[in-house]
Amino acid sequence: MSLSFVLLKLGRAALTALLGVTFVFVMLRLAGDPALALYGHEAPPQAVDHFNRQFGLDRPLYEQYANYLGALARGDFGVSFRDGRPAAEVVGDVLPATLLLGGLSFALAVLLGVPAGVLAAVRPGGLWDRLIMGAAVAGYALPNFFLGVLLILLFTLQLRLLPSAGSESWAHLVMPTITLGTAYAGILVRFVRAATRDALEKPFIPAARGRGFTAGQTVWRHAVPNAALPTVTVTGLLLGGLISGAVVTETVFAWPGAGRLLVTAVGLRDLPVVQLLILLVTLTMVTTNLAVDLLYGLLDPRVRAGGRDAD
Repeated sequence: MSLSFVLLKLGRAALTALLGVTFVFVMLRLAGDPALALYGHEAPPQAVDHFNRQFGLDRPLYEQYANYLGALARGDFGVSFRDGRPAAEVVGDVLPATLLLGGLSFALAVLLGVPAGVLAAVRPGGLWDRLIMGAAVAGYALPNFFLGVLLILLFTLQLRLLPSAGSESWAHLVMPTITLGTAYAGILVRFVRAATRDALEKPFIPAARGRGFTAGQTVWRHAVPNAALPTVTVTGLLLGGLISGAVVTETVFAWPGAGRLLVTAVGLRDLPVVQLLILLVTLTMVTTNLAVDLLYGLLDPRVRAGGRDAD
């Protein structure tokens, strides 16, 4: 993997992050006056003017943007409009809860999605293939809020086995993890099945069988490793979307994470908190995709920037 390949990927990642930060900064300031969102439309004009001067919102947009980038370069993410605490502290309080929920959901998706996708690919059109793909489509298509409400109706109201909201115990994690994990698993199954089917049609599969490998050995030793590259892509996207994907799930189950905080901060126009959360989502996506690109270059020497050497 050449230095120019790595530098090109790093440059693209930095540009993508800058564009994401700029877009969010502009759109948030066009969405409405934060002072009115916090104080109400009946707030005295003097209070609104004082608020805008205090946080520099009365300055031209380009000046606000320059100050924002300068603060980011210093590691200063601003102060929450709602409670006056540093935005980094507000987000830091809830980020571990989201990472816990997202990590468990991702692990569940991998444990379910990879074996199920391989099993569906081995016998296409068979009973297991139809059952697995039907479940995958349902898991992906069902909105998180709908599945979450169904789980609450079943396990909380009917069976009285699990709590419906909060984070006091491990039992509170069960339904949010299932809700988020099944959606991820539905995506993963489809990609793993397609990649494995493609690998099973390669010439090396009959050659492996001819050397005496069993059907199971051929699948797991030859087909599955060669299906890794396409699977790495979707896995990176799932990892990058942990925070954004948890927004609805955390709201349904009142899980005190970054997704729920994002909903609250947007409603209150708490710009520093929203900007930091979106920045984290952007950086997570960009970093994950950068890692996937670099991993591609390690796994397949033909992969190069712009596809010059992929032919």
